[in-house]
Amino acid sequence: MEKFLSVLAAVILTFSINLYSGEDNVPDVYLLTCGPGTETYSRWGHSALRIVDHAAGTDRVYNWGIFDFSTPAFAWKFARGRLEYMLGVSTYERFIQEYFMEGRWVQSQKVNLESHEVVKMLQLIEENLKSFYDANYAKLSGPEYKLSPTELKVAQMVRDGKTNKEIAKLMHLSKSTILTHRHHVRAKLGIRNKKVNLRSLLNT
Repeated sequence: MEKFLSVLAAVILTFSINLYSGEDNVPDVYLLTCGPGTETYSRWGHSALRIVDHAAGTDRVYNWGIFDFSTPAFAWKFARGRLEYMLGVSTYERFIQEYFMEGRWVQSQKVNLESHEVVKMLQLIEENLKSFYDANYAKLSGPEYKLSPTELKVAQMVRDGKTNKEIAKLMHLSKSTILTHRHHVRAKLGIRNKKVNLRSLLNT
């Protein structure tokens, strides 16, 4: 919980600084449009917001398209638009790397907003962060671990008790690919002892 508060506080602090800094320090806002992928959940493409804060030295992507693959009747709810989505935050570098690794294109368009509109948008994002973030998700998606979106999804399902076979089926990936992602998650979390149980650690 302490790590969650520190991560969330850092993000909110970045916003708060800019709310009172004047027009020259207003961040640049970009609409990112991502090409379709091969999986069911990615065939219609995707979009996200990129916010470049030159004053704070941050470049973040805010993605409202994060969902839980372990949701009961996932495919049915996805097809009918009934999934509960979450807000994900990552660096632009990590976001773009994930999509390029999947062979998907990403287009960027600068959004022409007035300074007061940018400030209002940042306030709304701050409110979204407060409502969406739980302690565990914030810990994993924070800058400390640098998990990719796919690694984050795998980690969430491991935490929820899904087996490698179940995760592979839910994500339409091979079991060996899931094992590779788990290996990356363990490495990024600093787990060097093979006896350490990943699920137990993720639930602490």
